Amino acid sequence: MKLTKEVQDTIVKFIIDSIETHPNDLVTFVTQHFEISRPTTTRLINGLLLDGTITRANHNKGKNPGYRLATKQFTYSYSLVGEQKLQEDRIYYSDIMPHLLGTPSNVQQILEYSAAEMINNAIDHSEGKILRILLETNVKKICMMISDDGVGIFNKIQRDLDLQTPQQSILELCKGKYTSDPQAHTGEGIFFTSRMVNDFNILSYGLFFSGHDGSDFIFEHASGDGAKGTTVFLEVNLDTKKSAKEVFDKFANPDVEPGFFRTCIPVRLMNIEGGQLLSRSQGKRMMARVERFVDVILDFNGVEMIGQAFADEVFRVFQSLHKEVRIRSINTNESVAKMIRYVNASAEVIRRKLSK
Repeated sequence: MKLTKEVQDTIVKFIIDSIETHPNDLVTFVTQHFEISRPTTTRLINGLLLDGTITRANHNKGKNPGYRLATKQFTYSYSLVGEQKLQEDRIYYSDIMPHLLGTPSNVQQILEYSAAEMINNAIDHSEGKILRILLETNVKKICMMISDDGVGIFNKIQRDLDLQTPQQSILELCKGKYTSDPQAHTGEGIFFTSRMVNDFNILSYGLFFSGHDGSDFIFEHASGDGAKGTTVFLEVNLDTKKSAKEVFDKFANPDVEPGFFRTCIPVRLMNIEGGQLLSRSQGKRMMARVERFVDVILDFNGVEMIGQAFADEVFRVFQSLHKEVRIRSINTNESVAKMIRYVNASAEVIRRKLSK
């Protein structure tokens, strides 16, 4: 039976989507999934080999062909020292953008913003000597790695904010609006970039942070030293439906206030300190600088319980001091929700007594 072009295109897309998880049994997997003949599957795979969309590690006939997406790599290196300061827009337009021609416009916009912001961070804040960029492209996605040999982003924030540990720096990044140079920067770059791209990671001196749309987590390398400087990993799928405008509109509204007015804080990152969220001091630490926003979303996903002192500091004390800030909670389990209700009820009783 002859396959229509529409059916062939569907099968080809399935092959591309499946190749990373089925590099050695791709022919069998596709054949069984679509209930087509093995020669038909082989013909479509060979077509992708011929046009350079995919490659195979083992060219001999037999098992373990090792199919994979054909990936192009481009590397660049720049000096961060010297009289002439680097400019992120020139780097993007001269070295990165030419490799993105033909990609969807929303993907180009996301990468233009994200790459420029991360390159600028390295130029202005890393205190390093070398900036390196690795760009990888294939038929499914675009990956970028931007690295420097500087002091390290988490160490720098710890130093500037006088935090106890570099791990605490990650929570400040997640909030947004943090910058060590408020005269020249708004502190928005990492916040917006992590929400635009499909995958966002930072590695610095043994501390690895993966932050993207509610799936934030921290991994600490056992060596404690790890890679020097800071390396930022960005990944954007070519079929992403996101756009830079969509993300900006979600968190920024000039009619509310300049810059972005809304933030979403992953509360579970407070657990990097160990133990439970019980103390008033933990609540104060989490809400530091939050008064800079109008709308604050506290995401309790992954948080099993909170103590009365922690909840009181967040939902009563902070709120009484900053009535202009709206605080919302999402992804609370029954235990957390019950404690929040208890504190809010106590706050209402206090308000009534004071109003008499």
